[in-house]
Amino acid sequence: MGDKELLNALKERLLTPTTDLSFDVSAISLVGQSLIGVAPETRSEITQWVSFARTLASSKVSIDLMLVTVNLYLQSRSVLAGKGTNITVADIAIFISLWDLVAALSATEQAQLPNLLRWFDYVQHNNEVHQVYKEIPIKKPDFRPPNAACLGVSAIKTSAGTDSNGALKGNVDVNSTARVPDIQSETAGEIENAEKTVNGSKATPKKQAKESKEKAQAQKKDVDCSISVLDIRVGIIQKVWKHPGADGLYVEEIDVGESNVRQVVSGLAKYLKEDQLMKKKVLVLTNVKPGKVRDVLSSGLVLCASNKDHSVCEPVAPPEDAPIGERIKFEGYEGNPEEVLNPKKKQLEKILPDLRTDALGIATFQGIPFMTSKGSCQSTISNASIK
Repeated sequence: MGDKELLNALKERLLTPTTDLSFDVSAISLVGQSLIGVAPETRSEITQWVSFARTLASSKVSIDLMLVTVNLYLQSRSVLAGKGTNITVADIAIFISLWDLVAALSATEQAQLPNLLRWFDYVQHNNEVHQVYKEIPIKKPDFRPPNAACLGVSAIKTSAGTDSNGALKGNVDVNSTARVPDIQSETAGEIENAEKTVNGSKATPKKQAKESKEKAQAQKKDVDCSISVLDIRVGIIQKVWKHPGADGLYVEEIDVGESNVRQVVSGLAKYLKEDQLMKKKVLVLTNVKPGKVRDVLSSGLVLCASNKDHSVCEPVAPPEDAPIGERIKFEGYEGNPEEVLNPKKKQLEKILPDLRTDALGIATFQGIPFMTSKGSCQSTISNASIK
């Protein structure tokens, strides 16, 4: 089977929510390693973009937010995954998800998304893609190389400026070094701030980068709020029942790879039915101090993602094949967890504000994914708080 046939298969599976894309990704990798990526970090990026493509196909994310996010992400990149110019499954999956939308864009709308449209045109002229998808006319922006006096300019300038709403108009005529958003940690508010930077905000990229670095270093020095003090394990719910003293609570017995199951009380009763939790893999914070919740002992905390108004809530899910009892890891934080968190230090309270899902639904700590040996953990709720 060639790449053309595999593109068609991938398209069909993207549009069928009940199917799994892993088969197609594996098949494509047999045809060419460049499509699936060689470096582990590239494969991780591909996995996240394919997951995002499925989110787009099921309309679980704002189209406007998605367009701005991808456009800004591509500001200094040729392709979505990896550091070069090789097209991967990530590009193909997002291209398929966006094709109908891009086809409907007006010339004015195209001009406001120069990075996304430049990438789209690059992908659609790939030989295999070109054979499957009808070419969409893309008006490319005029480009004038900056002179020596302009080399220090850090914000995008346009020949026509911006409209009353602050949207880009006109043609890009100088190179930009404005901040590029990170697709794995950007929230709606951060994207808005990024747009302000692109549209001429006084904040400079160097200042933003310095402030972010200083903040990250300061937090790493604070041992009490380092994510490494938490002991988060992959568990599976073996039994669940209603709390005898509270209608909104469940009591669960969870296997986290220890000799005995743990009994945990969680506030999921108003969001999920008991049969939806049975045999479900979850993430359990195991080193919280045991205590009674309405006279029922709880020896752990099930980490859940929740939207802003808390109308939707669900446990963060590890990969289906992640081993029971495996500890969740965070790149750059290699320390050992404390045996039991000290409530007086308020360690958990300090860390929780930095636990969120990103635009792809990937669970993160300050933008760093929750990782297992089988991949990242995630939720169907994007840009959500985790606690």
